[in-house]
Amino acid sequence: MMSLDSNLIDNDKFAWGDKCKVDLISLSTEDYPSTKYDVRGLLKPSIDYLLSLKQVNIGFNKIDICDSWVNLYNKGGFQETHDHHEIDFVCVFFSNAGANFSKFYFFDRDTGKDTLISPDPGTIMFFSSKRAHGVTLHNDEVQRRTLSCNLKITTNHHH
Repeated sequence: MMSLDSNLIDNDKFAWGDKCKVDLISLSTEDYPSTKYDVRGLLKPSIDYLLSLKQVNIGFNKIDICDSWVNLYNKGGFQETHDHHEIDFVCVFFSNAGANFSKFYFFDRDTGKDTLISPDPGTIMFFSSKRAHGVTLHNDEVQRRTLSCNLKITTNHHH
């Protein structure tokens, strides 16, 4: 993920980017049918572990990765509070960190309060797509990179 070149940025591919300041690289299989970026293979061990923790009777082949993309936060970048209500769950992989890096946060609509999170590099986090979340202002010269995926539980088999 850290080696992805900025010439792959295609912010116009995403309809939701008008209220944030982040550059985006799509990793969807429709963009890379050669599976050069095998997001499904990369996520399989983590999704299998999550399914075993939750003790649900759903196999990995019932999880559809609807969208996957890399977020590139340069100094001054941020992501507004949002959710992904049209899917089942979301994951974010944090590739790097720093003292002045932006913080991932969850927003509680009932209390109006944010819970800031600063995961260590290499952390992957899964959460309900209905949970409001965002990214605070990035204040570092080093670019912050995360991988995000929208996941849906389906009745179809995926390979």
